[in-house]
Amino acid sequence: MKRIKSNNFFILVLSAWLIVSCGSSKKINASNNNDVTIELPCSGYEYETTKGVFRASQSALSTNLSVSREKAMLNAKRTLASLIGSTIKSVTDRYAQDRTIGETSEFSEKFENLTREVVNQQLRGVKKICEVTKQKPDGRYNTFVAIELNTADMFKDLESSISKNEKLRQDYDKKKYEDIFNQEMSKLENEQ
Repeated sequence: MKRIKSNNFFILVLSAWLIVSCGSSKKINASNNNDVTIELPCSGYEYETTKGVFRASQSALSTNLSVSREKAMLNAKRTLASLIGSTIKSVTDRYAQDRTIGETSEFSEKFENLTREVVNQQLRGVKKICEVTKQKPDGRYNTFVAIELNTADMFKDLESSISKNEKLRQDYDKKKYEDIFNQEMSKLENEQ
């Protein structure tokens, strides 16, 4: 009887060992709860703003292919304009405070308006760096687009506009403004 019990115990231990050793060697990731990773076209690190370029990615869905493409481009331009606008506002505020210009708020307002005009002109000529359109099973089109605007081109147009405004030209120190701008661009790049 003792022999049967020890045989049963031996068989049980052997079975447990076989089950464990023959099982999958895959490690289970605790965060892998059947989540699905989605990779969006025209997005990712290579489509993010860097020190030399502002970039924006967007998408749009429509039953009409042309409308889908136009909406995606418009959405990307809005995103780009917003990004540039907030960066320029931050740079202008820091620049005006640092320079202690007499009417700081007047300078900032005029400078931001001028910058907004330059950016709006530039947005007409942004460079499209990616465009992918996919058709859904229901027939709708989903267009993904990424665009960029070179900061050197923007500065060139900004300086040209400043040179036409005598008041701004007197208060504008190109080197100082560019230094603050580059600091803000580095901060923006690091936040992404």
